[in-house]
Amino acid sequence: MKKITVFIITLIFLAGFSGSLNAQILDNPPQDVINFDNDLADMKPIPMPAVRQADMMWSKRIWREIDMRQKMNQPFYFPLEAHNNWRNFITVVMDALKEGSITAYDISITDEFLVPLNYQEIVSRQIDT
Repeated sequence: MKKITVFIITLIFLAGFSGSLNAQILDNPPQDVINFDNDLADMKPIPMPAVRQADMMWSKRIWREIDMRQKMNQPFYFPLEAHNNWRNFITVVMDALKEGSITAYDISITDEFLVPLNYQEIVSRQIDT
């Protein structure tokens, strides 16, 4: 009787694990590419809701200078001459100012961004060194 009980318990135990035996079967062969997610380029970011001034508890404006001599900032500085689609940061900014897609502001009076500048005024302020 004891042998029959052990045999039945063993059968129940093995029957419980029989469903997980198929877990090791690979239906798809492994992919030999690094990035196989082509849908990532087609995805659009989720638009973030606008933050109301009444909901803002605290804010701070931080002014930073980008040191182009640092290694991590070198992609902003190079290439010196534009080729193909590669341009440096200041060229991209100046082209955007020329076509009017961004607005530059004068900070010599205050740092409130109250006085907008056009492209001609910015070019006249540049210093040739």
